Amino acid sequence: MIVSPIKQPRTTCAILAVIFLALGFQPCVVWGAERAEEVLQKALVKESGERDLEAAVQFYQQVIEAPGAGPRLVSKARLRMAGCYERLGKTKEAEQLYSQILASKPAAPTEIAHEAQVNLRRIQAEYQKAQLEVAAKKQMVMVRQFRGTKATLQLGPATMLPQTNSSFKLSVAIRYRIAPFLYLEGGVLPSLEGEKAQEALPASNDSTTKASLVFRYQTTLALMGELPHGKQRMLVPEIGGGVALTSSKIQYICVPTGSTQASGEIIQKTWSPLFSAGLHLYPDRLVSVVLQSRYAANPYPQSVAIPELSRRAAFDFPSGLWTFTAQLQIKIGWSHVVLRPKI
Repeated sequence: MIVSPIKQPRTTCAILAVIFLALGFQPCVVWGAERAEEVLQKALVKESGERDLEAAVQFYQQVIEAPGAGPRLVSKARLRMAGCYERLGKTKEAEQLYSQILASKPAAPTEIAHEAQVNLRRIQAEYQKAQLEVAAKKQMVMVRQFRGTKATLQLGPATMLPQTNSSFKLSVAIRYRIAPFLYLEGGVLPSLEGEKAQEALPASNDSTTKASLVFRYQTTLALMGELPHGKQRMLVPEIGGGVALTSSKIQYICVPTGSTQASGEIIQKTWSPLFSAGLHLYPDRLVSVVLQSRYAANPYPQSVAIPELSRRAAFDFPSGLWTFTAQLQIKIGWSHVVLRPKI
């Protein structure tokens, strides 16, 4: 049998190389572990025997960085090092080491991980207790604080066009914010007692009948929105739309037959679309100012059924009603007393 003279030396060299590397690497690992154990013993002597905590911390750091130190040795060094930091008053460093032990919990021994968790909870509890003691030592004062809701109340004078006189009425409204720049507003505009809202108007097609219009009240429901105004909060433009219910009293005089006059009054309620635009001054304050102009289309009936005539009479009543208001807006909420540290 002929053996190749080339393959046999190569195989022998490969086997010798493997054996050499195995024998050479294992003593390095063993030497690194033994060296780390020796440094750990020096650290324990510095900590417990000589009471030199700073030196002990340096030795424990060498154990942690040693290449041959196993997980158990590293975890033990971190635990002892954290204890040194606690006695030195460096609780943040100790807390970090305890957290590192818990982060490597699968590799760290169970008893060391448990002790690290107990110590970490103790440090956190002591920190919270210290915070409470500091707060208790501060002088507390009673401060009255306003807690607002999403609703606001609006009160102010209002005037209407067209009308025979320029007297003002009291307008009342309530707003409720449903979005950052959108809110729902309901209001009422009552008439003063005995006030004529419109002048007497002759019949358009019947000279025997005349009527005058008295404004009673108007209720509104509108969806209002703030127009873009950038970051400034001093003057905010508003626009919106909704519906208005206008109640009016029609006083009439007619001559149905002969020279006998008949008179009476009729109460009418009319639904109409509503459009609104205005300005809100300093809306973020507890008390602000709202300037509004509103237009209600066809707020009054154009014809009225008169019993004496047994038919409907047409009148030239206004086909629109402008309302101008200047209201104070007051945030709705309550005031309560809270304790705060004195500054």
